[in-house]
Amino acid sequence: MRKPIDAYREGYEKGRRDNIAGHTMQAVRSLLYDDPGGFFAAGYHDGAGGKDFNPPVERPVRVARRPRQKYEWLGLVFLGLIWFAFVPVHLLIALCRKRPNRSEITWRGVLTAVWLATMGFGAYQASTYRVHPTQPKASNVPSAVNTREHPVQLSRNVNPPTGPHEIKTNGAVCADPSAPCLSPYRFRDNDLSFQLPQQLVWQNNYYSANFYAVILKSQVAVTDHGPDTAACAKGILPESERQRIQTTFRIQKVFTSTFGCYKTPVWYMNTDDTYNFVAVYAGESLVDAKSILVRVKATGQFPGANIRKMRVVLGYGD
Repeated sequence: MRKPIDAYREGYEKGRRDNIAGHTMQAVRSLLYDDPGGFFAAGYHDGAGGKDFNPPVERPVRVARRPRQKYEWLGLVFLGLIWFAFVPVHLLIALCRKRPNRSEITWRGVLTAVWLATMGFGAYQASTYRVHPTQPKASNVPSAVNTREHPVQLSRNVNPPTGPHEIKTNGAVCADPSAPCLSPYRFRDNDLSFQLPQQLVWQNNYYSANFYAVILKSQVAVTDHGPDTAACAKGILPESERQRIQTTFRIQKVFTSTFGCYKTPVWYMNTDDTYNFVAVYAGESLVDAKSILVRVKATGQFPGANIRKMRVVLGYGD
C-alpha cells in the first residue's frame, strides 16, 4: 500500500500535467478506482488548481470501534418487533390446540425466550444511553487565538511532513538583510533565506532550522490559480511597505509571505496559509525574540505583534 505522501505526490504531479481532457478523465476514474484516504485525489486537486505542494502529515492512525448510538438501539428494537412479534402469538396458538405438539411448543418457547431477551436488552440500552460530551483531542498545538491580538492564526500542520522528498537541512537562517544566502539558490528580496546543500534535487522541499520571528501584521491571502493573473497581489504586503519597515530594523531581516501566489517557492511552517504576513527575524532563542518584541511594541505601529516559532521552506521545482 502506498504511503499517503507518495499517493499525494503522484496525484499532485498528474494534476499539474493534465489538461482539461485529462481532468475530465480523472473525474471518471475517481468513481471506478479505490483511493484509500483520498490522498491521490487531494494531490490531484491541488496540482490541477495550481496550489502549493502540501502533503499530509504521516501519523499512525488508530481505528476505534464506534459505539452504537441511541437511534441504532431503537432501530434494533423496531426490527425485532417486525421479525419476532409473531413468535409469542404462535406459541399461544400451539398451547391452545386440542392436541398440543410438544416439539412445536418447545421450539416456539425457545424462540420466544430469545425474542424476549433481545427486546429487553435493546430497550435497556436505549433507555440508559447517555450522550457524552466530545473530549478535545490531545495536541501540542495551542487553541485558536484572537485575531485582534494575534494577526496570524496557527497552522493546521505545525510539524513539517515526513518523506523522502522532505529534506530537513537545518540550515542556518541568513538574518542580516544586507547579506542574504545566495548559493546555490537565489531567494527573492522579500524571502528569509537560509543555508542550503550545494546540490539541490528537483521537486524536493528543503527546511531551515527552527527560529523565532515577530509577526507584525497580516491580511487575508488571495489565491491566484494561474501565471497570467495578479490576483494574489491583493493579498500580500507591497514590497515598498516591507522596505519601509526594514529601515526600522537595520540588522534583522524583515520578510513577507506570499501564500496564494502561483507557484510560490518559499513558505513558512507554523503559519496559516489563508493569511499573508510581514515579520521580522527575532533570533534562535525565546529570550532574543522577547527583546525584539519589546522593540516592536515601542514603535506603536504594530499593536497585534506576537512571537512565532517557525521554519522557512523552499519548494525547489515547479
